[in-house]
Amino acid sequence: MGRFAAHPFAFMGYLYGKILALLGGPAQALNVWVEFLAFYEAGPDGVPRESRLYGPSFPQQYTRYIMFDMHVIIERWEPTRLYELVVRYYRADGRLLQERRRDFVWPSKFRGYWLTHGCGWASPGQWELGEYEVQFLLDGVEIAKSGFTIKLAPPPPPSPPPPETLDQPRVRFYASRREPDSVRFPYQTTREVLCELTVHKTPYQQQDRSYSVTVQCYTVEGMLQWGDKRNWLITAHKQEHSISWELPTSGWSPGIYRVEILIDGKEFAWGAFAITPAHPSPSEQPLQAQVRNWALEKGS
Repeated sequence: MGRFAAHPFAFMGYLYGKILALLGGPAQALNVWVEFLAFYEAGPDGVPRESRLYGPSFPQQYTRYIMFDMHVIIERWEPTRLYELVVRYYRADGRLLQERRRDFVWPSKFRGYWLTHGCGWASPGQWELGEYEVQFLLDGVEIAKSGFTIKLAPPPPPSPPPPETLDQPRVRFYASRREPDSVRFPYQTTREVLCELTVHKTPYQQQDRSYSVTVQCYTVEGMLQWGDKRNWLITAHKQEHSISWELPTSGWSPGIYRVEILIDGKEFAWGAFAITPAHPSPSEQPLQAQVRNWALEKGS
């Protein structure tokens, strides 16, 4: 098929003209046959030949004019002969939609001649849905017959889901998983502090996603005491998710410690706890208030 490989629909016009010639039909009597025939959509200003998109169907919502390109070959040139091309567009029910006529003289020394014409409207949306037949007559003799379809455009792709966010962070600390959360842990008996982050995934039920989570624990003086980095898989079927770390606090000095949590390199949540002497002074300000006040100061 060579030149028709990119436009198999156009090959049908070529084949139709060849069959008429081989059968000795009326087209042979005119010494012409259709080498190429295809349809494309265009506006009032037309479309450059190299930009034309040929096809057998066109979306109703965007279609204005349906144009055709036809390349006709003449076997015997008659320099003074005036040819008349008639193009008839028929609706699916057989009613004539439009008839176009054009007179021309075949250019000298050229066996092939390009014919371009069409019908339609300057604004889109006026074509009726269905199949259309187009008949081509040269000097009253049918040289080709083809057609195209007007159909609804495919629906637009669905909008992408809203971006997934992790929100409502909650940081809690435990001496062990069997005990309630606290912000106060005795120096003499605490070997580790369990830090747990709980978040809500909004919206959920979209897809699994992995986050990079970094946790850093600082002393009151701002010195890094401990750190960890890992990947955290948030699954699609749950809305609430938790991740935890075991902070090796054995041997840490009494004092307040701030924990900062980063997700994908951005600050996300923080919390604070205290390692306390075995017998704190009764006159001390309540430790929970101390932890809260210091943490707020560091976060400002």
